[in-house]
Amino acid sequence: MKHLHLGVAMGAALSCLAAVGHAQDLPGSESPAPVVNASCETDTETTGGRHYHVVLEAPDGFANSFEVFEPDSIDCANASNGAHPLILQGHGYGGSRNTADNGFSSYRASGYAVISIDQRGFGESGGTVRTMDPEAEGQYLNQILDWAEQNLDYLAWRDESTGQWTSRAETSTPDGANLVVGATGGSYGGGYQLLLLMTDAKKRLDVLQPDITWHDLRYALNPGDTVKTLWSLALVGIGEASGNASLDLALAALGQQSDPFAGPLLGDGQDPFIKETVVRGASLNEFPRAALDWFRYHSLSHWCEANNLPFRPYVPYGPDAVPMGFAGANPVPATGSDGRAGLGDFLVGPVSSDYLDGVDIFITQGMPDTLFTLTEAWWNTQCLAAAGANVTLSTHNGGHVLPFAQAPDSQASESGSCAFDRQQIFDDLLRGNGTDSGVNTVCFALGDDTSVTIAEADVLAPQPEQGFEGGEKPGFTRIDVPATTVRNGTLGITGIAGNLPAEVPLGTVAEEGLLMGLPHLDVTISSLAGGNEAVQDCSAPLVPTARLGCDSITYVGLGLRKAGSQVPNYPLIDDQLHPIRGLGTHSVDLVGVAERLEVGDELALLFFPQHTQFFGSFSRDATIPAVSITGSVALPIYDLAEDGSPDVTRAAAVLGGDVVPLDSDGDGVADEQDNCPMVSNPGQDDTDGDGTGDACDSQDDTDSDNDGVRDEIDNCPSTPNPDQDPAACENGNEPGEDIVAVMTVNGQQTSMVEAEAPFTVEFNAQDSGYSNRDNIESDGFMYQFVFGDEASAEEFMPATTSETATHTYDKAGTYHAYVVVSDADGKADQSEITVIRTTLTVTVTNPDNGTVAQLSIDRSEGPAPLRVEFDGSASFAAQGRNIVSYAFDFGDGSSVEGTDSIVVHTYTRAGEFEPSLTVTDDQGGTSQAKITVAVAPTPGGEPNNPAERNSSGGSGSLGWLSVLVLLLAGLRRRWV
Repeated sequence: MKHLHLGVAMGAALSCLAAVGHAQDLPGSESPAPVVNASCETDTETTGGRHYHVVLEAPDGFANSFEVFEPDSIDCANASNGAHPLILQGHGYGGSRNTADNGFSSYRASGYAVISIDQRGFGESGGTVRTMDPEAEGQYLNQILDWAEQNLDYLAWRDESTGQWTSRAETSTPDGANLVVGATGGSYGGGYQLLLLMTDAKKRLDVLQPDITWHDLRYALNPGDTVKTLWSLALVGIGEASGNASLDLALAALGQQSDPFAGPLLGDGQDPFIKETVVRGASLNEFPRAALDWFRYHSLSHWCEANNLPFRPYVPYGPDAVPMGFAGANPVPATGSDGRAGLGDFLVGPVSSDYLDGVDIFITQGMPDTLFTLTEAWWNTQCLAAAGANVTLSTHNGGHVLPFAQAPDSQASESGSCAFDRQQIFDDLLRGNGTDSGVNTVCFALGDDTSVTIAEADVLAPQPEQGFEGGEKPGFTRIDVPATTVRNGTLGITGIAGNLPAEVPLGTVAEEGLLMGLPHLDVTISSLAGGNEAVQDCSAPLVPTARLGCDSITYVGLGLRKAGSQVPNYPLIDDQLHPIRGLGTHSVDLVGVAERLEVGDELALLFFPQHTQFFGSFSRDATIPAVSITGSVALPIYDLAEDGSPDVTRAAAVLGGDVVPLDSDGDGVADEQDNCPMVSNPGQDDTDGDGTGDACDSQDDTDSDNDGVRDEIDNCPSTPNPDQDPAACENGNEPGEDIVAVMTVNGQQTSMVEAEAPFTVEFNAQDSGYSNRDNIESDGFMYQFVFGDEASAEEFMPATTSETATHTYDKAGTYHAYVVVSDADGKADQSEITVIRTTLTVTVTNPDNGTVAQLSIDRSEGPAPLRVEFDGSASFAAQGRNIVSYAFDFGDGSSVEGTDSIVVHTYTRAGEFEPSLTVTDDQGGTSQAKITVAVAPTPGGEPNNPAERNSSGGSGSLGWLSVLVLLLAGLRRRWV
């Protein structure tokens, strides 16, 4: 179904309360009957198919409970060949582990072992619930993986240095033998996966599938420093109803309190810090400042900032006027000297940009989810991709939805969701049976039962790695917001029947298009006469008691009235709202949306003084009966190309505006004609005529002799020599003397050789020598052989004195091999010797398929934007067949397929990409060729520091919100 409703969630949470056991040996759990673990090493219980309960003593002395599900059969003979990867499963907030006899049946039948976890404070795990605290839940999770390594010897291990399966090691090492682990779960069950990623120094997670989870609990529970009350109350109720709470007042009275995080009344259940936060938030209309730090520490956002990775910035705030009573149980790492969040003793770091290299993360998010929105998923994507992970973002029509506060605009349905199969993802990525072809893409589930997939780099949203903050990426449609009066506070509640908003029409759709991404709002909110701002500075972050006179609250969202609708108002898109608190200037991202726009649809910006999702969280400032709002909104609108794909270049036409050619660098030349679309180059200077302007061309195009050959590859840079005749010039040795590199393959001098994989080639360069000597001799030549496949990791292989080299190509493909011959006898200045590289194309075909893909490019490196021509015209089909399709995958999330063998693609962001060409013949035969393209950052284009982003909206408070996080888990569903 489309929505997970609160009533169902609360019923499920309450029903599991009766199953909670009381501890006998460890606080929080009954001791399970002893079970002998299956062992291939001792040939014990290897039949498989069992499931059993395990309880460990956690580092803090409480019970750490989980259920082990064995594969249906244990294949000891192939245990060291990856027969049994491990999958972790975590429940939602208020849930507990799976104990069903048929639990995870499909996974187990496929050879997976599964561990289903009772998160700390839930099910039969003891301790208080602390919403994924690195120092509490984080230690429980790492202990479970440690136990699995030591006790389940049939699990799969991989050597991370080679990518090959290996036998079990004593313990996992990050770049060596490592346990193979996947993880799945949604909501709170997504949060545990990110927590493990942040705290496991052994890097044991290989594939993650977090669904509808958070990036920063401050935004999820207290966006814009405004308490999301309805969600907070619901979460508290679910957490209290289903948490492992004993309420043992007698023990508390005797002082027998064993949980270092618990308060004076509870030894388990929800942490007292959460309850104090909620009480203070409700009474003061603002969360405690210390609670903001606490919940942020329990979010991926904290780890991202601490490691200098992209994160969603939060407005600054000061200390609490009145410290929290449970502050002693609130450990948060101290801020670093650079002002960034600290790592402390439990978070992994500092990490490099390739720290998560090889880790696959498939993030899914519900479009109508009002607890953890698309914006949370987007920022998780930005951070994890920047850390080197292979990240895919895909959306669906489920998620956290509040009944009675949200009304779906259509019948609840799973149709239109982006298609994915969680087990198939594990099969493909955890076991290595497939490819990560969806990496760096985003699939949007639209509101009309369809979906659209685009490259992550093309999404209109904050792109910190590209240097774009919200609303800045070229392509946004910016519309002015005229001065609009919006009621505030009690006047807004009593004066607007049915909670109707102030509406700002943005336009009527003239051409079909897409509204897809993160809208951005830049506005100034002022008192009607401006008197409040004249009395005090409303822009400064102030303690709660000093807000009087500045404390307006406005809720902002986008409305869409469908063509032909008789509804007089604009329905709020997916019920998504973002609060803006306080007078002053605000620059904020609105909640991400995805809708198909049809001709006649009407868009509007909606300003609410109050909304049921934030019931009771309205302005209490009697000095501000209404506000005036003016500014602009940037809409992520795409037109549709002829093939139906998103096209940002004509976005203005969607709302009936004049199409102004996109000019990303503002140099007066449209991107379509600009030879440097991301770097200002108004004169379009292109000295070498290669189509890439001088302003962004990294190649040294100097051609001193004007013979059409660049000096850096010209064997006679001062003498015209277009044919590169080695005798055309003198290069500093004896007159007319150049080095000529000659390479034979398996005894033959040829420019191409074909064979079936695996194919062993003997390269021989013994005939290389000086051009004007009758008796060619090496004179101490050095030889560098480059094979053109993965074996040639460096630009050149090490130079040696050996004239021969042997290499085996074990995969089908087209490879360009060459030898570099250089003079080492010291007779002449090395820099004056022209080195000719003899290049050989090696085509290796599949034994069962005679069709061969061959791919060449006109350039393999340069700064963004890098225009590359891909040429697959040398590809050929098996005898009697014809090639009918050329499918180019550019490696950056974009691709094109058709009958053209030559295509052009522009890389707009830095990175190393592995584009490929797959050709298909008329009998279904296929062949693939790959190549590497290295794109450097745009010269002078330093990424903006996301920490300096002006994201106004009031200092947010996460206290109540933390409880909200708990609710998110309470919306229970089975994730595996």
